[in-house]
Amino acid sequence: MMQPESAMPRFAQSPILFRWAAILALLPATAGIVIAIGWPQFSEIGFALVAGGLALAVWLPLIGPLRLGGTRIADEFDRMIQTRAWLAGCAAASFAAVMGLLLLLGLAMAGNWERLTLLLALRSLLSYLIVLLSAVPCLVITSGASADEDD
Repeated sequence: MMQPESAMPRFAQSPILFRWAAILALLPATAGIVIAIGWPQFSEIGFALVAGGLALAVWLPLIGPLRLGGTRIADEFDRMIQTRAWLAGCAAASFAAVMGLLLLLGLAMAGNWERLTLLLALRSLLSYLIVLLSAVPCLVITSGASADEDD
């Protein structure tokens, strides 16, 4: 008897590719946000790293395991996994937003930052949140796929 086809056939064949793509998007973005917030004089370098991660991360939902189009039928299990992955991404982005804003507020008050310095740090933080919202769900789905393959 034939198994019903899933809506996620491409990543099921090679989840390692998308896992490493998500990691490669998160690494420079995380380093960039640390540089942009920790050393405000290097905020442009930090933003360049965040933007590099963003350039890769925006493609992950379009070509990766979260892609909802296609000719294959998605069953309830696939939809449940996708929902949990998006919720994990939203939770990570929300946590980073709250902690980042509190950190920026504290550093700006303690360091007596100028308005432009704070705006540049906020720009980097906003771009980092978009990276998190794009890369974390892909990372969650691909790690779940490898756990299913071990069974």
